[in-house]
Amino acid sequence: MKKRTILASILAIILIIVAGCNVKPGQGLSSSNAEQTNLAGQATATEVTNCNADSACSTVYKKCLNEQCTGLKSRYDYYTLKIKKRPVSKSDFSSYTKFKNDFKQCDNDCYDSALAATIYYIAPGPAPITLKCGDTITSDTILASDITCGKLGPGLSFAADNVVLDCNGHGIAGPQNLQYTPGLSDDAAKAEAKAIAGTVGINIDSHKGVTLKNCNIEGFYSGISLQYADNAKILNNVVNQAQVSGLRIWVTNTAEVSGNTFMGASGKEYLQGNGVWIGNSVDIALKNNIIKDNPHVGIIIGTISGSVTGNTIQNNGGKGLQLAGTSTLAINNNNLCNNKEGDLYFAPGSYPLSKGVLSGTGNKLQNIVASPTALYGVGVQKDFKTIQELLNIVGWPMKGKDYTLCNPSAISTP
Repeated sequence: MKKRTILASILAIILIIVAGCNVKPGQGLSSSNAEQTNLAGQATATEVTNCNADSACSTVYKKCLNEQCTGLKSRYDYYTLKIKKRPVSKSDFSSYTKFKNDFKQCDNDCYDSALAATIYYIAPGPAPITLKCGDTITSDTILASDITCGKLGPGLSFAADNVVLDCNGHGIAGPQNLQYTPGLSDDAAKAEAKAIAGTVGINIDSHKGVTLKNCNIEGFYSGISLQYADNAKILNNVVNQAQVSGLRIWVTNTAEVSGNTFMGASGKEYLQGNGVWIGNSVDIALKNNIIKDNPHVGIIIGTISGSVTGNTIQNNGGKGLQLAGTSTLAINNNNLCNNKEGDLYFAPGSYPLSKGVLSGTGNKLQNIVASPTALYGVGVQKDFKTIQELLNIVGWPMKGKDYTLCNPSAISTP
């Protein structure tokens, strides 16, 4: 009898060893680390702790566990008790391993879905929609198609604060080459002039906290109008063939204008054909924009504070960067080149530029031009052959270290 008992014990041990040899890595009784590795999308210990501590996440998790995993948990518990008895059959051990891993996976999936629905939840964005010329933006909007405007008036207008218009790369085309009709009565002429001036690609006037991005705007009197519109973001747009200016900013506090291209303005009349025009505004940041091939000035800056950083301003028919008024500016790491009437221009009324409120480093220029009244009583007007010559006059804080000459042939056309 004793021999039979010993033989039975040895046989049971052999069966356990054989069963263990047939278990895949990560499915053994004590191989919890390997098991976690094999579970797809395993919730980390920190995520589990965070979910259990969050009432909403914990509620969703428990509901999922009750609805999806109860049957697996029952089978897992059943075979857990069964393998505690000896001897352990191969089939029982295999069933235990299967239901253990299936339950662990179901448990993990419930944590994942609970985390995604609560702690990690990100509200879906709006679906792209089709708009027509003259529509207004009252909520976050993504364009689904191009817009063509064949008559006077704005392309699209913001009609609410704190909303986003993402053109999604689509174009908004205006009527182009707007002309005044000769021989109209005074009243008719005034009405027509008002309608032409209001033919703006995107009108953001009088609304705050808006974002405009990824738009291709072409052929309007003005491309983008930003007046009395604080805390705005103008990002990654292309404005082409605007008659007066690609972007107009007026009486605005805080705006980021970044990654845009303002090019090929079409206006040839006085004060037309500019890339960007800014006045009477505070905390305006122009960075990493391209302003090129405009018949008049690349950027006109009146009385503002802010920064001009990392922009390429080239091949404009007038000045590259024109400074006027009592601006307080940091001008850094811009590349100004091949602008017909000078790369950097100090216009009349640019006091107190001579008092040192202008600062900058790392810019590349060809020439600087100053008007007779620009330098606070310095009665000279000339195209300075050396940058140092003008910097010495205006008292630029770091003088000649701030600029180097650009190399026009080294600038690629964007």
